[in-house]
Amino acid sequence: MKNVCYDRVEQSSSCGEQAPDVPEIQGQQSPSIYKRASTKASKEVRSITLKKLAENTKNDSKSFFAYVCGRSNSIRKVGPLVNRNGEVVDSSEGMSKLFN
Repeated sequence: MKNVCYDRVEQSSSCGEQAPDVPEIQGQQSPSIYKRASTKASKEVRSITLKKLAENTKNDSKSFFAYVCGRSNSIRKVGPLVNRNGEVVDSSEGMSKLFN
């Protein structure tokens, strides 16, 4: 299966610059061409997904809220701490006492 975005990047670069002449190594493409194609494909998929989500929000609000919850930052938890005596403290009360 051939990637359509990959062909587009090969034909013209997104920055307006020519791709550097990097010789192929045993039939492999240069990493910079792959990276540009991958980035462009990801952007296209993201934009298509957002368009579909925006069009379908009134009919299917569950998908919208699922998208929003997935994009929100998660709460970062504080791991076990080591006090001055070298003991590992992993209880919530003990860690709060160390910080205060």
